[in-house]
Amino acid sequence: MIERLQRYFDVDWNQGDVLSADELKRRLADKDGALTAGDPISADVLAAAPRLRVVSNMAVGYNNFDMAAFNAANVLGTNTPDVLNESTADFGWALMMAAARRIAESEHWLRAGKWQKWSYDSFLGSDLFGSTLGVIGMGRIGQALARRARLQYCRSSITTVRASHRKSRRS
Repeated sequence: MIERLQRYFDVDWNQGDVLSADELKRRLADKDGALTAGDPISADVLAAAPRLRVVSNMAVGYNNFDMAAFNAANVLGTNTPDVLNESTADFGWALMMAAARRIAESEHWLRAGKWQKWSYDSFLGSDLFGSTLGVIGMGRIGQALARRARLQYCRSSITTVRASHRKSRRS
């Protein structure tokens, strides 16, 4: 991406962590646009960058943008909504599986050298098959999470998802 941008623009590229406000002010002072990854863009930063017209956030959120300051400075702020819904739902599903099956706990126990032999009651955890999953909030990520299970829903603030392979009569 950087190489493509450099064909058309002078690119000042930060490969490190989020920049301080002072460093942002210095580096954005003569820039027309910026692509950020969580850098806080405040009224002070915008005031120090009079040429700046657009700041694109390489993230779903825009809580690092002072939107009132953007509007006052007539600077466009953009983000990338919907790009991580499925990935975030995968992580949610993975965390449920790991908690139910005691994955982290057993991995730490194994790496500590405590495993000696198989035992019928060692870190069995719980089955998720046939369990009911409650999804509170059916926003983009809640819906993505529900797609990973068989969905049964009601129109209320709490939606029930049933992880099951049995066919419903209403399928």
